[in-house]
Amino acid sequence: MATNRLNLVYAIKDGAGISIEDVDSGLKCGCVCPACGEPLVAKKGTKVMHHFAHHSGSTCEYGYETSLHLMAKDILSRTQKITIPAVYVEFPDSDRSPQLYRAAQEVAIDHVVLEARYDNFIPDVALYCSFVCWIKSFICGDICYACYRFIETRKTKERRCFNY
Repeated sequence: MATNRLNLVYAIKDGAGISIEDVDSGLKCGCVCPACGEPLVAKKGTKVMHHFAHHSGSTCEYGYETSLHLMAKDILSRTQKITIPAVYVEFPDSDRSPQLYRAAQEVAIDHVVLEARYDNFIPDVALYCSFVCWIKSFICGDICYACYRFIETRKTKERRCFNY
């Protein structure tokens, strides 16, 4: 998917992520692209969804994805919770109904970190709560959750992966 044609809705202002809805229109928004650092213009007209655009008119390959990461961090930091979806076991080529393996669970979040390295893995978002939940998202819309619960000894890791 060509992400350089998608509109930015989050940018950087004064070193922090900010929504298009929270800034003044035009260059006076004082924002820069979260990926390339170029100055942005806040476009807040009446015909098109509010968005940021590069002041120079250039396209930025990673601006949209980085903007989504900032938005995820902002939302998760403010709500301080996430719901892990229910997991069902399906039985292909069978008349058997799907069986609930694990019910949906709401988890309280202590704090959120973007793009932190864990060994050779760099998740888009790391959530810290009673366990560490790494979220790796893909622009195509698929999301892979890889959650690690640290057992009391902190020597053994129980790994749970949910692919949607």
